[in-house]
Amino acid sequence: MEATGDTTYDVTLDVPPKYGLKLALNHEFPLQSKQIIKPRPKQIFDLMPLSARYLKYYIGQKINKKRPIMDYINLISAQRMYGCPIGGIGGGTIGRGFKGEFCRFQLNPGLYEYVTVPECQFIVNLRNENNDTIFQSQTKKGTIVVGVEFEWFRV
Repeated sequence: MEATGDTTYDVTLDVPPKYGLKLALNHEFPLQSKQIIKPRPKQIFDLMPLSARYLKYYIGQKINKKRPIMDYINLISAQRMYGCPIGGIGGGTIGRGFKGEFCRFQLNPGLYEYVTVPECQFIVNLRNENNDTIFQSQTKKGTIVVGVEFEWFRV
């Protein structure tokens, strides 16, 4: 079925695209971003009741040794490593970096963990017909399992 304005495109899957994001795996983005939230002078009066309620909530959470769901006192700036979120049910719950690593977790609503878990790295394991490992490689250097040699990718 063709809709109005549709055109056909010549798509070849055996060559890389002409345009797209192409980065080395050891790429570092130059931008260091900081979140600076400054209300305008005329907004300060309107924000006073909201700020008082939030401070009451925040102090109560800290006294009970819990993390506040929305922590506006200790803001976390955006990191330079994030790729697209994993979609489907729970899209955005586990985030991945552009290198393929899992680096952002939200298992409790609103509470984010910004860590790269070494156990979640990608591993390639090739075995022969006798089920012996002949090649094993991992995307990021971690602890070596006893009895198995790894050839590490440089990232």
